Amino acid sequence: MTRDIFSSHIGDRPGGERPFRGRAPTRLRFSDGVQLRTDGPYRMTRRHDGWYVVGHGMSMPCTDRADAEEILADLRREEGEE
Repeated sequence: MTRDIFSSHIGDRPGGERPFRGRAPTRLRFSDGVQLRTDGPYRMTRRHDGWYVVGHGMSMPCTDRADAEEILADLRREEGEE
């Protein structure tokens, strides 16, 4: 199974314009209390509302642990090709 990875870095706007001066925020806070750090390398994390793959300024919700492992492997493989 091939999965296309689509990621949007926090703070990105269409056309590559960044609304933040300096670094984009590295912590996301949601109204349900979930907080995610998006800095650092790609990794999986579990919160009360499910699994996420986070890192390099992005956050991607996953359907379950297996989905998170697959997305993480794809991202790491793509990162190695760069």
